[in-house]
Amino acid sequence: KASGDAVAFTDVSESDWFADDVAILSSSHIIKGMGDGIFAPNSFITRQDAALIIFRALELPEGGVSSFTDEAEISDYAKNAVVALSTRGYISGVGNGAFAPKSLLTRAQAAQLIYNAIR
Repeated sequence: KASGDAVAFTDVSESDWFADDVAILSSSHIIKGMGDGIFAPNSFITRQDAALIIFRALELPEGGVSSFTDEAEISDYAKNAVVALSTRGYISGVGNGAFAPKSLLTRAQAAQLIYNAIR
């Protein structure tokens, strides 16, 4: 169990059911929040942000070749993660060669991404 003071986000209370998990992932540098001390626990997550979290959790090396037709739409902070995960088969596009980096991750896509990461 993480100590309460490890929760560095102003919008995460020690009494929140997810506080310990957020603290562990934050102290491990797997999640970094939205900036300005905000985690936004009730917000949705984009495909590129989910890729970044899995990339950090797996501690994968950078590198690979992107073949996504919308690569230019992937934010710079997430580009290495998306390329590394797609090159290694952890994540794929949404059809027609697109990744849709700023689209929200569906539950099905999240389940597939997590399954790919732990297998």
